[in-house]
Amino acid sequence: MAEETDGVGETFDDSLRIALTIASQFGESIARLHEQLVWQREASAGQEARELQERFEVERGATRACLTPVKQPE
Repeated sequence: MAEETDGVGETFDDSLRIALTIASQFGESIARLHEQLVWQREASAGQEARELQERFEVERGATRACLTPVKQPE
């Protein structure tokens, strides 16, 4: 003999399944956003490192030019 239900359990199961699906999609969105932010930070850090290296090279060249007279014997 099959039991008749009032449908509350099925409704709860369906609601729980929907909530878990939404939470999963939200988690995936957060993970993608985090990945994008990490990529942007790495790109920004790489650009900053290149700019600092270029600045260092320019300053080193200027310093060498200033110190050239020190190497001369007179």
